[in-house]
Amino acid sequence: MHKNPVWLFFLAFLSLIVLTFTGTTAYKAYPYFRLDAQTTTSNIMWSPLKIEKWSLSDLMGWEEELFALKGTYEFKNKGRLYEGVTVLDAPLFRNQWAAEQELLSMRSKPVTVWYDSSYPAYSSLQKTFPFKECLSTALLLGLLLYFIWLGFSVGRYTSH
Repeated sequence: MHKNPVWLFFLAFLSLIVLTFTGTTAYKAYPYFRLDAQTTTSNIMWSPLKIEKWSLSDLMGWEEELFALKGTYEFKNKGRLYEGVTVLDAPLFRNQWAAEQELLSMRSKPVTVWYDSSYPAYSSLQKTFPFKECLSTALLLGLLLYFIWLGFSVGRYTSH
């Protein structure tokens, strides 16, 4: 391995970044794999929800209102009734009227509930795989392995 302290610091820093991305990916993938069963809702109520976020533009008066759809639902599993609430990540709406128009079209659609088969109280109306995070982690891991290989390769040629 190449013994340059700057190179070793670079590898340690890149390893820390890879470790951070791996932890974030695992944190976001865990709910996806935990929701292993599905059923349809027995009762669902949709409502628009204003997303409150804090940013500098809000303080300057340039805020942009965003609305999401919030579903309060019930479903049955093994004869027992469970309740849940989910705020959908997408689509987001720029005003309450647009969100309410979407609600009108969603009221007639059957909705799938994803839940944990061993603990059905843990449920959600959406199950999305963190593809972007997995791809970023894989690319960073490949980059780290390449730089480790490069360090060994340079170290082998400079020692001769």
